[in-house]
Amino acid sequence: MMNNFFSLFSTLFAAIEGDIKVRDDIFSAATNGDPDAQIQAGLLVLKDSNRYDFGIACLLQGLETKEGVEIEFLVDGIKRFMETLIFHDLEKKVDILNELHSYIEEKDSVAVYLLASYYEDYCEEVHGQEFSAKLYEMCCTWGYVPAMYKMSVYYDAVRDDINMCFYWLFKAIENEKKNGERGWWIIKAIIAKMGIESFIGALQICAQDECIIAQFLLAQCYVNGDILRYSEEKTSYWLDRLSRHSNTAECIHREYLNMKAYLPFEISIIVAKR
Repeated sequence: MMNNFFSLFSTLFAAIEGDIKVRDDIFSAATNGDPDAQIQAGLLVLKDSNRYDFGIACLLQGLETKEGVEIEFLVDGIKRFMETLIFHDLEKKVDILNELHSYIEEKDSVAVYLLASYYEDYCEEVHGQEFSAKLYEMCCTWGYVPAMYKMSVYYDAVRDDINMCFYWLFKAIENEKKNGERGWWIIKAIIAKMGIESFIGALQICAQDECIIAQFLLAQCYVNGDILRYSEEKTSYWLDRLSRHSNTAECIHREYLNMKAYLPFEISIIVAKR
């Protein structure tokens, strides 16, 4: 992944430095649907012309194929590129940010995530942090997993609210398409730092807010009887609440091995597939 990241930007800078063949190859590949080339072409258009709508559309088309940690690396590189090579022209900066703002009404998760990330890093005052969090939360309501991880960091680092931090970690894991191991790694680190009691407290709050993972783990704690007092009644209650979600079985079966690997208590309950 890192090799692809460095290759994307090194090729981009070669085009900027005047390599006509590289530039032609980028636009040819972008036309043929290569996502990395679409990102490169979009940035070249933004840098060298006033066709901001076309440049951003091309950039977003390439980013739409990316997910997980990869998109975070790419967005970070794109922000640095814009800040260094484009946004020294303040008029152009305003126009490009306004163009990105226009995607809010379209509920374009990738565009709004990029905009939020820019405000987070380059508008460090309280207004910038709060506005970026508002934009990330919009993306969360549209099911965009990278924004959920950002919200967990925001509540941990800015708001000092560990319960909401866990809430967004659980939601990110629930909405992962393949595997939520990244989220479990973060959860394990937080438990090691803050203790199992904080985690159990967060489970109880998040379970009430209909987090599938939290409801499952709370039922597990009640059936284990070591961290929480054994209660068949409460185990049944949370398993019943859990059964009301349409994606419970898929989520639990997908993350079962991660829960066993990363959590400091026994995972034994099996949720039947429907």
